[in-house]
Amino acid sequence: MWGSNNSTTLSNSFVDWLQNSNFVMLNTSNLTCTSYTGTNSLLDLTLCSTSIYHQVDCFVSDSTFESDHNPVITTWSLLGQTSKTIKTIDWNSIMKNTSEILSSTNSDLHTVMHKVSGIIKQNTKHSALPDKAQPPFMIKAHFEETISEEFQDYFIIATDASKSHIYTSIAGTSDLRSFSFRIHPINSIFTAEALATCEAIVSSRQRPSDLDRQFFSLAST
Repeated sequence: MWGSNNSTTLSNSFVDWLQNSNFVMLNTSNLTCTSYTGTNSLLDLTLCSTSIYHQVDCFVSDSTFESDHNPVITTWSLLGQTSKTIKTIDWNSIMKNTSEILSSTNSDLHTVMHKVSGIIKQNTKHSALPDKAQPPFMIKAHFEETISEEFQDYFIIATDASKSHIYTSIAGTSDLRSFSFRIHPINSIFTAEALATCEAIVSSRQRPSDLDRQFFSLAST
């Protein structure tokens, strides 16, 4: 379900529970953990209620911050956009400086602890997590929801055009038919895009029952 190659009794029980619950998993196939042996796995699972699924965004940051787990960033649109930070600690520097203090001082315990606390503070910082656009599955879900709710009397015609120094071509597809043609290379890419859209509309009118329907054309350059 979440891209793991291993199956256990516990994981199977979790899947059974999830499929009968009001929760949905937000994870994609992006791995979240890398062990010291270099083995990658997806250990960190994120769930949300089905009622807010289309309002929640979740992605795995590629910033490890010296941990074997990658940060999993989850946002809810109703809470607004806020900056995201993570606390990082340079343990190597802390251990080195602490060892030097312990081996070179005759101070009392209170003084030693004060120095060690200062070293920890100096080697601790808050780093900003990088922002990331919505993952493809979220964009797809939002798009399909908008089409089903706002464009019930429409159907999609996807068109495209391409041009090289030798060829100029157009293509299109819908639930009715698909087409692709080469046109004279003298045509510009803009002319080709317009022709592809016109061809798609003309082709869609070949079915009489659709003559009174409206058409929603997506043209990409």
